[in-house]
Amino acid sequence: VLTIDADYQSIVEEELQGAVDRFEARSGIAIVMEPMSGEVLAMANVPLYDPNGFASYNAETRRNRAVTDLFEPGSTFKVVALAGALEEGRIGSSDRIFCENGELAVAGGTIRDSHPSAWLTVPEVIEESSNIGTIKIGQDLGTVDLFRYIRLFGFGSITSVGLPGEVPGEAKHPTRWSKRSLETISIGQEIGVTALQMVSAYAAIANGGRLLVPRITMDAPEADSPSGDRPPEVIRQVVSPETAAEVTRILEGVVARGTGANARVAGYRVAGKTGTAQKALPGSGGYDPDLYNSSFIGFLPAERPEFLCAVIVDSPKGIRWGSQVAAPVFSCIVQRILSLRRSSVRHSATGLPTDGEYTTPKTPVLDGLPGNAATRVLNRNGLRSRFEGSGDRVVAQAAEPSVAPGEITIHLGSVTPADAEGSVRIPDVTGIPLRQAVFRLTSAGLHVTTEGSGSVVSQSPGSGQVVRRGTT
Repeated sequence: VLTIDADYQSIVEEELQGAVDRFEARSGIAIVMEPMSGEVLAMANVPLYDPNGFASYNAETRRNRAVTDLFEPGSTFKVVALAGALEEGRIGSSDRIFCENGELAVAGGTIRDSHPSAWLTVPEVIEESSNIGTIKIGQDLGTVDLFRYIRLFGFGSITSVGLPGEVPGEAKHPTRWSKRSLETISIGQEIGVTALQMVSAYAAIANGGRLLVPRITMDAPEADSPSGDRPPEVIRQVVSPETAAEVTRILEGVVARGTGANARVAGYRVAGKTGTAQKALPGSGGYDPDLYNSSFIGFLPAERPEFLCAVIVDSPKGIRWGSQVAAPVFSCIVQRILSLRRSSVRHSATGLPTDGEYTTPKTPVLDGLPGNAATRVLNRNGLRSRFEGSGDRVVAQAAEPSVAPGEITIHLGSVTPADAEGSVRIPDVTGIPLRQAVFRLTSAGLHVTTEGSGSVVSQSPGSGQVVRRGTT
């Protein structure tokens, strides 16, 4: 069973495609993760392709860019130097840094800030995304420790998510660094990362400092764990919970007062970081003045993170800033995901209803689902689960589908040949996507014929009727 949520995936694909079209970009990547568990809830790549016509698309379109494509992350990478310097006690949040009025001489040239500043506090350096301020944080941390934290956060290694084609990225050993590598790597240049590596690094900040193995599949339920849940696989503790909390507080300021203002979500405290990275010219050692990767990575609620979302848009035209290209996409994705909790109807890309009215969601039909999948469905609807029985599939639930908040008792069992000859109560599948409806009905032992496509608008026999297994 995939950790992917079909509704979330649909939302992410739609919003990402809209951004790529709007900015006439080459491509886009977006990932939604549950940072406390490492579960990947959505992973989208644009251009999209139809798997039913697999041979009609070239390899470039078919590849999973989230794990196969390297890019220089730019300012989203500044959390590495920040977290390392805070953890090692080289800086404090109240420290002030002189940002050279926007120009800093380094080996081979000058590094500039888009918004020149004199003195900034450490949080202000990140809020304003000052390259010079971050470079000085990196210099305080030093070459050896900067490289150590790069590796601790998982860069230069595969995430072990188990997806084909994953690459480890490029994190050069300091023996291969140039005279300006410390400065440029601190601000996210001269290093190659994947989108999933960046998401995993930010998840470590969100969850209290633990780097987790990302998960794309769930375990089959075991007798001693009816839900099928397993604890997150912790690779290592990267920074202390206290440092992770301080970095989160600083990232919250980025959205509240800094470059990430367009990522705000009404009613929620959002922590995140924008990125606008020039793209390297292949084989030249320089950068293309016209091509950028625009990105935003953030999580919410900042005080108890449940969703982490990354948006990366490759080579947008006209506008290049991550604050204007990627941050609004993050906000739209997250608002639509959150809206699913309050309404049984998926909202369209136009956003939330303006009248503030939401229908109370039905208790979802869980028949035939694995225990862990049933728990996830209930959690998304604000309901709690309690298991009875020792099987691996839901065979009954405490109440018929109705307005029923609170705790739902889930009865687990297995379909045996004897069961197959008995009767079954038909689940309510109206309003859900056709593929999910077919899965629920066949899992209950029914045969299915369909007319039309999209979501189910009616069913016959009706929900709640008791029929013999094998009924169509």
